[in-house]
Amino acid sequence: MVINVKPGSDLTVAASLGRILRGRGIDAAVAATEVEACNGKPEEECFALKRRGGPLDAKEKLSGVPCELACVLMLAGGVHRSLPPGNRVILTARMQIYDRLAPNVSAEHRESLTTIFTDQFRRYLSEMGIGHELFDVTADRAGGRYVEVPASEWARLHLVTQ
Repeated sequence: MVINVKPGSDLTVAASLGRILRGRGIDAAVAATEVEACNGKPEEECFALKRRGGPLDAKEKLSGVPCELACVLMLAGGVHRSLPPGNRVILTARMQIYDRLAPNVSAEHRESLTTIFTDQFRRYLSEMGIGHELFDVTADRAGGRYVEVPASEWARLHLVTQ
């Protein structure tokens, strides 16, 4: 399975998809999908082409693809995980909690939820064999901004399997 995620993805859904991958024994790799019928077309038109369903000719772009937290959560579910050379793992120390049913959640409650979800995702990554330090490294280095996890750390943190 090739993972292709846009920023702002639902992290709970990403972890659920990771569990499905693991439960079905599927390998995962990070790549972008380039649909040939979309060449030169605006994103809206390309989306409409994909939405119809059915097969489309496409290629995987393996290099230069950013993998953010939702991507990492899905990748973690893969029995064998790969991040081709040239890809980037870019995380942030701050998750943003949104509740579409209660948009006026207080800052204190939002902070509490952030702690709960961070712990939940740490446990999930640990269950998938990913180093628990991933969140710690990100929090220590980012200071609320994005931080890139260098390729030299991917194997040590078990983001990729040998």
